[in-house]
Amino acid sequence: MSTLLDSARDALFSDGEIIVSMAGGTEIRFPVAENPRLARGFSEQLNHIEIPPLVCTGPT
Repeated sequence: MSTLLDSARDALFSDGEIIVSMAGGTEIRFPVAENPRLARGFSEQLNHIEIPPLVCTGPT
């Protein structure tokens, strides 16, 4: 079995959407209004998106 991973390179809030740019060139967009927690956020909060490093662990 093969698993392909693509990591997030950048994320931003623009025109009511969160836009995530992936390292492989794909762009993922979703409207903030459709997520109840994000919909309550202020622009200052939505403009501060942090992308944590990807950590993969296997069986030990």
